[in-house]
Amino acid sequence: MIDKSLSSLVFEFKLKVYKFLAITTEKGIYFKVLETLRTEERQRELFRSGKSQTMGSKHLLGKAVDVVPVMDYDYPKVRELLWRPDHKIWTTVKEVAETCDLTWGGNWVGFPDYFHLQDR
Repeated sequence: MIDKSLSSLVFEFKLKVYKFLAITTEKGIYFKVLETLRTEERQRELFRSGKSQTMGSKHLLGKAVDVVPVMDYDYPKVRELLWRPDHKIWTTVKEVAETCDLTWGGNWVGFPDYFHLQDR
């Protein structure tokens, strides 16, 4: 089962994520949480399938979250999510992540992960 609960995150990191979500919400950007805390088994599965490049993911420690921007919704139903890495929204995501002392996976060379935020 995939954990999508922000309550599963380490407290200090969770505060940074809440700050990130508050700032992006003020800017009119909304997110759906895809995954938070992972089991070792889940990480192994992602690593084997090539969807992760490490077995040392901060998801295992409750210090990472995967989110996707919501492009269209009729509360509470989400109609469209943004999966395109070439969208201008990512510039704002990067800036807000830095403001919140988060590492944004879209900055990673070789294996950018636009949907990933983790503790520094």
